Amino acid sequence: MKDFMKNFFTLNRKTVAAVLVLFVIASIGAYVAGCDKGMEFLGVDDIVPNEQQVNTALVLPIERVRTWNPLVSADEDVYFVEKLIYEGLFRLDDQLVAQPLLAESWEFDESGTKLTIRLKQGVLWHDGEKFTSEDVKFTIESMKKTALCMYKPQVDLIRSVRTVDNNTVELTYVSADDSSLEKLTFPMLPSRQYKNLTAFVKAVDDFTPVGTGRYTVSSLKKGEEICLGPNLSYHGGEKAANTVTFKVTSDHANPVNLFAISDLNLVFLKDIDRETMYSNKDVKVMNFTSNEAEILGYNVTNPILSQKKMRQAIAYAVDIDRLLDHVYYNNGVKSDSLYYPGYLGTENEGDPYSADTEAARALLRELGYSDAEGDMFRDASGKLLTVTLTVNADSTMRQDAANLIQSQLLKAGIDCQIRALDWESYQAAIASRTYDLFLGGYSFGDSYDLRFLLHSTVWNPSGYVNPRVDELLTIMEQGASREEKKEAYEKLKIVLREELPYYCLFYKTYGRMSDWELQTEEHPLFCDVYRGAEDWRLVKPVDLVDSVE
Repeated sequence: MKDFMKNFFTLNRKTVAAVLVLFVIASIGAYVAGCDKGMEFLGVDDIVPNEQQVNTALVLPIERVRTWNPLVSADEDVYFVEKLIYEGLFRLDDQLVAQPLLAESWEFDESGTKLTIRLKQGVLWHDGEKFTSEDVKFTIESMKKTALCMYKPQVDLIRSVRTVDNNTVELTYVSADDSSLEKLTFPMLPSRQYKNLTAFVKAVDDFTPVGTGRYTVSSLKKGEEICLGPNLSYHGGEKAANTVTFKVTSDHANPVNLFAISDLNLVFLKDIDRETMYSNKDVKVMNFTSNEAEILGYNVTNPILSQKKMRQAIAYAVDIDRLLDHVYYNNGVKSDSLYYPGYLGTENEGDPYSADTEAARALLRELGYSDAEGDMFRDASGKLLTVTLTVNADSTMRQDAANLIQSQLLKAGIDCQIRALDWESYQAAIASRTYDLFLGGYSFGDSYDLRFLLHSTVWNPSGYVNPRVDELLTIMEQGASREEKKEAYEKLKIVLREELPYYCLFYKTYGRMSDWELQTEEHPLFCDVYRGAEDWRLVKPVDLVDSVE
């Protein structure tokens, strides 16, 4: 079986991850310098009497990009920006279900290892060439051969690719257990842009992206900016109604200072304490769920914690609302499982173990522990019930959370000792399972393959083993239908809620902040922060503008 530890996930080292900061800067005039002037938009100085002031020429800062070549780039900004330029065979909707994009129809064979995809016809690359099955074959084979390609873990699940005709391609998977359509979201590349793969890979400094997406590159100045304009030949419905320029900026460290002096109109922040940055500013804020889960992990190989009632008792003792309020600035969404809230269209019922000290104590008594001599529980030999909570000492916020959890467990009669370790020692303790409980976070990959945490046949941090869970996880990673996956997931949730190898405290949220009213049809998604950018426009009532002037 595939080594799932290589999936896209990271065990967070820092509690506050201010990785992504996006700004929309007000443009002066009807166009952004360097952008294609093929379409006319209202600029910030174009005021329509008795109506509104509208800005559709958008400027967003990014960090310095080493290359825009998706075969060799490892930059997060490239990953997000190029979703506006390139497209995959499928895309993820807001329930993280694969939806066809460049694929028209598809079918698996009986073995589940061969997938035949019929491509959407009439799709053109930005240079006017037709999108064909040769491009799919080129993309997959090129990514497999490029060692540092960020999409290599996905394409390596594919054994081979064959063109059936210009509009049909056949993929053969290494295993039917790794054939999920959610892993076919990587960008398709034009096979004719360069004469061969070697030339494509070597095009680093002078690379200009050519995709099939809603935006085409109008201009590119390496180390300075990339300007995107509407793709007037777009195949997928409404065309973009704005221009977007991404400029390299060195002021990512303190974006709200720029916002305060009106250089910025829109800011995306990951910071868990972002309210402290704009608490005294007149802004509009929208929070959305991230892919970062804060969890309490149990070592189920530990004799005490191998008992599910013990794990449940600890969960009941933890007050997540107080954690959010006292430590995490209330920037979290409670989830009923480890998976993304509302995953596959299921209902998120929130915390299944809402804080209940008496429920925790009742479970401990059922396990044979006694609190007859006072508030603390002891076993039959009189030994104090004690657990150790391991936490990363490099994270002040997690240490604060651990201290609060310690006090909550003590209230339930459980002696809790905190072990704060440096990052390397913390990782080693989890890897060797030399812990009782650990407090940590995971940033999950887009496809939400969580077998690395739950499957019995691979190493997982908790030591959890359940063949029924293995079976359900496998169904979810096969080429099953949406209904089949949802049915398997609903069954999986029931088992995980009962057995509780991990307790998901909450999912962190990110924030979108603007001073003008942002009009858009779609909300951002953690894996597609510019989703819906094609209809973004910033609107301010004229009377408000006049009052400022």
